[in-house]
Amino acid sequence: MRTSAGYGTRPDVLPAALRDAARDPGSGVRVLDAAEDALRSGESLGRFAAQDGVTLAWPDGPGVARSRWVDDADRVAQVDRSLAARVTGGARVVLVPDNLVVPSVELPVAVLRAHLSAVAEAFAGFWVFSPDDRLLVDCRWDGGLVVGPVPGGRPSPPAR
Repeated sequence: MRTSAGYGTRPDVLPAALRDAARDPGSGVRVLDAAEDALRSGESLGRFAAQDGVTLAWPDGPGVARSRWVDDADRVAQVDRSLAARVTGGARVVLVPDNLVVPSVELPVAVLRAHLSAVAEAFAGFWVFSPDDRLLVDCRWDGGLVVGPVPGGRPSPPAR
């Protein structure tokens, strides 16, 4: 679903708090390069069929929760509740904006939760992947929100 052409050319679109935190080595916030994005996208978004070229085709199954949000405040609240309930407390997550020119960011889930309002303001849609929990939050621009396990189990590490 994501290719490296043009990837990450607009880091300025990231919320200012995340850009600033990424400059501080002690923050735990890191902007992913194209190779890292490809790896994380393959472990998460790449495990789903595409419904219409962009929308993930979620299978029905245990652990998949679907809802609708009505405005940004509701969207932020629903994503925050999902992260609090389903992502391990100290976990690192990957924020994947819906626009390929904006780079993905790896960060502690607590940092993302603290800045969800800015993320919702910056991106019409986005995904949050928790590699440790094998969980994906699919926050869609059209008001849809799907949270569930990434299909297919844990991928094999890439060959070196």
